Amino acid sequence: MTGRHWHASHRPRGPLRRYACRVVAYGMSGEPPGRHIGMPSRRLTLVVSLDEPLTLTQPGDVRTSALGACVAGLAVRPTTIHHEGRWRGIQVDLRPSAARSLLGVPVAELGERSHELADVVGPVADTLRARLHDVGTPAEMFDVVDDALGALWGDTGGTRPEVAEAWRLLGTAERGLTVTEVARRVGWSTRHLESQLTAEVGLTPTQVVRLSRFERAHALVRDPGRRLADVAVAAGYADQAHLTREWKAFSGLTPTAWRAQELAYVQAVDGPADLSSGT
Repeated sequence: MTGRHWHASHRPRGPLRRYACRVVAYGMSGEPPGRHIGMPSRRLTLVVSLDEPLTLTQPGDVRTSALGACVAGLAVRPTTIHHEGRWRGIQVDLRPSAARSLLGVPVAELGERSHELADVVGPVADTLRARLHDVGTPAEMFDVVDDALGALWGDTGGTRPEVAEAWRLLGTAERGLTVTEVARRVGWSTRHLESQLTAEVGLTPTQVVRLSRFERAHALVRDPGRRLADVAVAAGYADQAHLTREWKAFSGLTPTAWRAQELAYVQAVDGPADLSSGT
C-alpha cells in the first residue's frame, strides 16, 4: 500500500448506542485503482460516501451499482467494492436488531444486497450526507451520525425475544450447541425456529451458525502470524480443509489467497470494512 490511509473509530452515543457496534470515519488517497472484498458478517453495514458514490458488485451479480449512501443486509456471499484509488466516508456497523427500530423493516427485507439508503429511510439519508459534507473532523462527523441516525429510532415492536435469543445462541453453536437444542431453549420446534428466523433475518439457523464461525475465523486470519490449522481449531472447524472450503464459499477466496490479496489493505485501513453484513 503506497497511498495515504486514515481512520478513526467512535462508540455511538444516545439512542444509536443500543443498535450500533461502532462508527468509523475513513479515507484513502494516492492508491492505484483497484477493488476490495466486502466480507460477510453478522452485522448490517451502513456506509455514506463523501466522495464519488460507491461502486459495488452485489452478491451473485456481475453488474455494478453506484450508491452514494447505502445499507447492506446480511449476506453469505461477498460484495466487491471498486475504487479509483481514493475514497472517504463513514461506516456504521449495526446489530440486526437495528433494522426494525432504525430502518423500519426486518433484516430479511433487505436480503443480501446493498440498498440506496434513501430508498429505505427516506429524505433523512440525503440530509445526513449533506450534513457530513459540511463538517471537517471525524469528531464532528460522529456527532452528525449520532444525531441523525439516533433521530430515526422508533418503537416498532422490535424483534421477537425468541428470535433474538436464538440469534445469540446460534452464535455460540460451534461450542456444541445444536440447532435442535437452540430451538428447545427458546421453546420452539426446529421447523418453527427456522421459519421465524428466516422471516426476520433472511438466514436459516444453519446459515447463522456457519456465518458466525466464519466471522470468528476472519478475525483470526487477519493475524498473519497464526497458522491456518490453528485458526481452524480456534474457530470451530473440523480441520483446515473445512476452514478452506467455508472461507472460499463466503469470500470467493481461500484464506491463503485472501491474505495475499486483502491483508495489506485491512492492515492499512479499518474501513470501509464489510459491505455485507450481532443482536
